[in-house]
Amino acid sequence: MSLHPVFIRLSCLLLIAGTSVAAAQTVSTTYSFQAGQDGDQPISLIQAQDGYFYGATAYGGSLGNCVDSVTSATGCGTVFRLNGNGTETVLYRFDGGAGGGVPTALIQGPDGNLYGTTAFGGASLSLNTSCINLNYQNPPTTPQNQSVACCTDGSYNNIGCGTLFRINPSQPPLAGQIDTLESFLGETDGAFPGSLIEGLDSTGKIPEIFGVTQQPSSFYAAVPGQQMTYSSVFSFAPLTNVFQTLGNLALSGISSPNSLIQGECQSGTHCDVNLYGTGQLGGEGECVVVGATEPCGGLFEFN
Repeated sequence: MSLHPVFIRLSCLLLIAGTSVAAAQTVSTTYSFQAGQDGDQPISLIQAQDGYFYGATAYGGSLGNCVDSVTSATGCGTVFRLNGNGTETVLYRFDGGAGGGVPTALIQGPDGNLYGTTAFGGASLSLNTSCINLNYQNPPTTPQNQSVACCTDGSYNNIGCGTLFRINPSQPPLAGQIDTLESFLGETDGAFPGSLIEGLDSTGKIPEIFGVTQQPSSFYAAVPGQQMTYSSVFSFAPLTNVFQTLGNLALSGISSPNSLIQGECQSGTHCDVNLYGTGQLGGEGECVVVGATEPCGGLFEFN
């Protein structure tokens, strides 16, 4: 597969597609989160094949030391189920450890399981307890006794580079257990995974899960002696349990991707299995931000 950037220079453009406002409609609250064990700051919601609603909260759950620097929310997030009557059941509480923390996406795969990503945590936590010796340059220098990437917050604490996980909704995991499919290391596989989509492989026949990794502006990933490679595109094949890093978005000049879609593919007709996405950073346009100029972002095509 290869990357092709599509750069767009837009000024104050608002796109509203398929939006209508109906009169005399009412909005009711189905469930109110309490920022406790039930979760805090819900970030996704899907209706699964069994008719239940499933979602994730970025914080809450009362486990781990995750803290939102903006809202001061605590806890490392949850995955929950909601029935039609508004009754919530927490399927899993993240603790920010090897199983990840702060969920960023949740979808249902072709096998009926739930797949999701966490921004932090994972196996990389066990590789370094602190990132304080890393020199954040591009490329960073290689400190003594430091041979792997380190994903850190602004205080040089190792927060882990994130995970890809799976949960069987009909058999929720026991406390402290989750099926971690990939622990990102901040190297060629990327760091801080974000959105997920269900799509088809390059043949247009086998279902796969696709996703992107990104770098939030307040966090850093450093690979000693190498270029920073946190923005990537990856896939996971549920039928074979195979994870692959498909490519590095740095080759397109786009970084910090925040969305991903796949072209249309219909049986018996032309099948476009290319991946398309947007990146908040990179591109050829220049935008003024607080008196300075920086790239405005752009679109990328991955084939």
